[in-house]
Amino acid sequence: MLFKKKSYLILLLGLMMVVTSACGLSTETKQDVEADEYIILFNDENLENAIRSEIDKEEGDIFLADVNDIEELILRDKEIKDITSLSYFSSLERLCLQNNKIKDIGSLAKLSDLELLNISHNQIKDISPLTEAKEIKEINAESNMINDISYLTELENLETLNLRDNQIMDISYLEGIDDAKIKVLNLSENEIEDISALSNLTNLTAVGLNNNQIEDISALAELKNLQTVSLANNEISDLKPLLNLNNITDLYLRGNNLDLSEGSETLDVIKKLRERSYIVEFLN
Repeated sequence: MLFKKKSYLILLLGLMMVVTSACGLSTETKQDVEADEYIILFNDENLENAIRSEIDKEEGDIFLADVNDIEELILRDKEIKDITSLSYFSSLERLCLQNNKIKDIGSLAKLSDLELLNISHNQIKDISPLTEAKEIKEINAESNMINDISYLTELENLETLNLRDNQIMDISYLEGIDDAKIKVLNLSENEIEDISALSNLTNLTAVGLNNNQIEDISALAELKNLQTVSLANNEISDLKPLLNLNNITDLYLRGNNLDLSEGSETLDVIKKLRERSYIVEFLN
């Protein structure tokens, strides 16, 4: 009886090993294999070709050792769809992937050393994997399909953020971004109405809010470090909050609900702004 139980256990363990192998899961991890022996497999031929060009290796397997020390990759305009294999590029600090066909950036969650990321002009909706990029300072995610930016509150080192031309309506989460860091913010060409969350970002030097649905700009009044303000093509009629800002050099107001008639309050505000040597564009 004991022999039968042992035989059954041995058989069961054998079946488990077969199933594990069939699912493509190995009991041997990359930590168990030397970097010059661990082969990186690519799901995207265009990405593989770009990497081969980068490491000057036209043929043969690509090993972990081949990419371990790469700190920068510029992979724009490569027709790349799948970037899963980039999870092995653990030393990456600067990654440019603009103008591709990428939808999923889950693999970027493993790139903890990233400082600069350009994923503009792709088909990305979910940016939650970026919460793991704790060192990141600059993100360009222009022209994607992003609507949820709540995940960005965890990026305490973020200084520059470009989310122009997405599907963003709610920016209240920006209140959670460390106001000692972020300096440049571009939210133009979205669907934003309420910008009150920006009042917390007191170190902003440039803000882009063109082509939204903004009426109230009072949140900008406390942003004393602002130098460039772009507010074109909104629904703004009251410019008085801008009189509180003394460091602006460039101000764009074209395409708003401004009363520019002779003697109007708006025209008086614009005159005062120009007297401060502002470059003010306001004509509709």
